[in-house]
Amino acid sequence: MTDPLALLLIGLVVAGVCIAYWRVVVAVLAVLVLGVFAVGLITVVESIQQLTQ
Repeated sequence: MTDPLALLLIGLVVAGVCIAYWRVVVAVLAVLVLGVFAVGLITVVESIQQLTQ
């Protein structure tokens, strides 16, 4: 059963799943980067406040 249309359909489904998965991965990475950036910013602000006091 090596039907070119079936292979094409399977390829499209796999490609769609991969694209959706990569979008999720990119979104998760973006959230993680923003979280790390926010934590770093908060710690810097707190240390500056402690220095100025």
